[in-house]
Amino acid sequence: MRHVETQEKNPLPDKETIRVEKTEQELRANINKFNRNSLKHTETQEKNPLPDSSAIQGEKTEQELKEGISNFDKKALKPAETVEKNVMPSPEAIQVEKTEQELRTNISEFNRDNLKHTETQEKNPLPSPTDVDMEKKEKEFQGAISGFDKGKLKHTDVKEKNVLPDKAAIEAEKKGALA
Repeated sequence: MRHVETQEKNPLPDKETIRVEKTEQELRANINKFNRNSLKHTETQEKNPLPDSSAIQGEKTEQELKEGISNFDKKALKPAETVEKNVMPSPEAIQVEKTEQELRTNISEFNRDNLKHTETQEKNPLPSPTDVDMEKKEKEFQGAISGFDKGKLKHTDVKEKNVLPDKAAIEAEKKGALA
């Protein structure tokens, strides 16, 4: 007899098979524990997959139209000549196009050497401090007017006096008017 190595086979399943079996067992247990009273009652409705009469009539009409088009007799048509018109642009449109083209050529051929050199002077657009102070005073004045409390005023009685001139003043006026 010779020496032979024995190989030990592992009859145990792998991790994936164990996981699948566990989930299968859990599902079966959950199905058995499921409360059927929590389901709602529904009525089954049988639907007819066949088309109704209006759909059949529409298909027949469409098929008749297709047959009429394919079986149409072209000899029954009268020959007709088509006249192609070459529409020319109006004189105004031609003139507009010419002026536009002239402007483009003038712009592209413009000589920049004929321009005079200029220096840009930046001006300060900010107001002077005196202008700012005057504007602040104006706003304060307007705020004082708009926020004035009329309740602080005292009541006054107005007395109108109509002073009549005496006789001497009337005589003096008459003499002045006559002179």
